[in-house]
Amino acid sequence: MAALEASFVCAHKATATITTENAFVAVRPVDGFSTRITITGFAAATGMTTTARWWSTCG
Repeated sequence: MAALEASFVCAHKATATITTENAFVAVRPVDGFSTRITITGFAAATGMTTTARWWSTCG
């Protein structure tokens, strides 16, 4: 459970870094999505596991 909780903390930190300036800038693709906003939107719809995996270097 600790790892799951840590992944959600990481995902929330990563999501908080999205700005109007960087939301649609292409980044390393994850599951076919290549912008911060599309990755985060997909992650929100699927339990945030994608965002947590993508930004796994948190903390």
